[in-house]
Amino acid sequence: MSIEAFNSKFQRLQIKGEETLVSATVPHHLLHPGLPNIPEFFASVEVSGLEVGYCDTTKKKVEPKTNWAKTFLDHHQEQLDWYTAECVERFPVNMKYWMYNVMEIYNQTGGVHVIQRLDHCELDSETGEISAFSKFGYDGEDLLELDLKTLHWTALTPKALAVKPRWDSDEHRTRWISLYITKKG
Repeated sequence: MSIEAFNSKFQRLQIKGEETLVSATVPHHLLHPGLPNIPEFFASVEVSGLEVGYCDTTKKKVEPKTNWAKTFLDHHQEQLDWYTAECVERFPVNMKYWMYNVMEIYNQTGGVHVIQRLDHCELDSETGEISAFSKFGYDGEDLLELDLKTLHWTALTPKALAVKPRWDSDEHRTRWISLYITKKG
């Protein structure tokens, strides 16, 4: 096929700097293969909307993203060691266990699935009160949220009602998350 024939049959489409050829004469779809080299587990820490730290199971280390976070970790080796152990050893194991737990309840035996966890902690400087939550998502949908006062889970979708009893009965999980977020428990 000549270049002229090729160009008349296909249109060029540019998405995020990558050029894709799209046929103008036949039905088509766009398939994005995802991001290359995504680690099995990664965590990002934000303070007031600014990413201050990152770690993943590929690099096996904590990376401070701001000067003040780097300075803090440079002067607190024990804290850096703790964050590294959490990110490289404990979090990946726990998240994988929790994902397989949900897969079992949903009768899923394979495939690609994603479990997400969002923790939030806020200290009221006037009262000393801590407000916090831990929320889980599964395959892009809200799943459960931990009530840190009662240490019980709230189902965020009707489908999550099947998961709630098992997670409520796992006191180790709820206490560990509560302690992690609030440093009490």
